Order: sequence, then C-alpha cells, then structure tokens
Amino acid sequence: MAGIIAAILASITGIVLALTL
Repeated sequence: MAGIIAAILASITGIVLALTL
C-alpha cells in the first residue's frame, strides 16, 4: 500500500513540475 501511495505522490509531483516548467 505504501509503495502505491508513494508512486501516486511521485507522479503527481512530476506532473506539477512539468506544468510549472
């Protein structure tokens, strides 16, 4: 479960960074 949550948070962070840049 923790791995899935970490992967989701990482993907969200990546999307936010991509939109910001």
